[in-house]
Amino acid sequence: MTHSAPSDDLIDLFLAWAERIPHAPAVIDGGELLSYRALEVASRRAAADFIAAGWRPGDVVGAAFGAMRFADAVVAILALARAGIGQLSLSNHEAASDEAAALLARFGAVGLLAASPPAAAPGVAVRLIDPAWRAADGPMPPAFNGPALRDLCFAIGRSSGTTGVPKAFAITHAQEAFRMSQHVPPTQILPEDRVAILSGLGFLTGISYSLRALCGGATLVVLKANPDPATMLRLIDHYGVSFIYASPVHVRGLLGSPTSGEGAEAPRLPRLRVLRVSGSALSPALLAEARARLTPAVNVAYGINEVGVVTGASPEILVRHPNVAGLLGPGIQGELRNAAGQPVPPGQPGKLWLRSAGMVAGYLQSTEAEAARFQDGWFDTGDVAEINAEGLVFLRGRADELMNFDGILVAPRDIEAAFEDHPLVAEVVAFAMPSQVRQDVPCIAVVARGPKETDVLLAHGRQKLGLKAPRMVLWLNEMPRNSAGKELRRELAARAGQARRH
Repeated sequence: MTHSAPSDDLIDLFLAWAERIPHAPAVIDGGELLSYRALEVASRRAAADFIAAGWRPGDVVGAAFGAMRFADAVVAILALARAGIGQLSLSNHEAASDEAAALLARFGAVGLLAASPPAAAPGVAVRLIDPAWRAADGPMPPAFNGPALRDLCFAIGRSSGTTGVPKAFAITHAQEAFRMSQHVPPTQILPEDRVAILSGLGFLTGISYSLRALCGGATLVVLKANPDPATMLRLIDHYGVSFIYASPVHVRGLLGSPTSGEGAEAPRLPRLRVLRVSGSALSPALLAEARARLTPAVNVAYGINEVGVVTGASPEILVRHPNVAGLLGPGIQGELRNAAGQPVPPGQPGKLWLRSAGMVAGYLQSTEAEAARFQDGWFDTGDVAEINAEGLVFLRGRADELMNFDGILVAPRDIEAAFEDHPLVAEVVAFAMPSQVRQDVPCIAVVARGPKETDVLLAHGRQKLGLKAPRMVLWLNEMPRNSAGKELRRELAARAGQARRH
């Protein structure tokens, strides 16, 4: 292949491993094993098919990766990248609804790649996954001379949408390749690792993590979604998984198993080298439980789609600071600014601004306010943070989620921290109820660990937080979250308002 610079090219990184370890396992999907050589050939066949179908470098294609067999999805991801075709990952719901056509039209996509014909996608040119791509006895495709990839779109990313309509941006191959370099020991993937991604391939994070494993010479292991956490733990042991990407939601799921270590003298996953947790805040209580019952090798990362991985915290750091987001990664610059955009004095909180080679250039089809978040090569994350003398970053919540209660600014994260170790609380999320008199009234949504004793929790809040204490408890059986595991605070406020009316 002819590309601009190996350091800026994910495909060259993958091809280097395919040449170095052709017979090593790249993907284990149930009873099927796909070697690096077989994956390289399959992705070459698929890329040639895409070009023959009229898709060209620089095009964008929608893809319902989450509904595909994992091995097929990985082949398609590599093939689209090899052909220089940008990929727009659609959720299963989006691909099967009227939203598909609108999303594809919004980003000028030339078609939709799927495992089966979608039930509702009128006027969309659909191309189906071809099992012949992975056929062991299929014809050997000719050498694929792909385009120079550096500045081409690798993927269309979208924000989580927790604070409004999701924003979209294009990530180039060079930016994605830089993001892969953000892994530092001990979270750097090793060739001997067997990697499981519990979030799957339904959105960009899962795709990026999969490519990190394949561009590091490791083996991707598929752990089928199963309602029984004990089965998941057995599969982790069975396949010798050494590196797991997870969100706090997945961690809670694994801890829900009665066989995950309760009463045992040692953690349930002693062979795990890294349990990497990101996506939303990992509470100190959940961290302690995961370290005791699953593995002491819990690592925390904070990242945002517009920049990639921003910080990382090793197990050693988390022992000292269980609520830390971690140290800024290599090549990441960060500074704290006030509302006027000026740097804040040391030791004071401020909005976190970032700069890196992995940062996107801006939002697609942005409003003036959205465009203003990108200034002079810096990006306004919208997150309020503090940075101590060691350079450790502590997140205090989003600036647009700060509550103004009778003139007192209240951070949701501070409220949550006061309740996370309470024996009645399994999960807690703070949110604001609008008030004409008091502006934002602090409230908490709680999944109970024990009896639902509202008065006890409210008294605990007054003792810990004083005037910043929550005024209402919304009891839930399950916390509402988006596909990335992030809490939906606006939905909580809507539910609380409905509960008050009844």
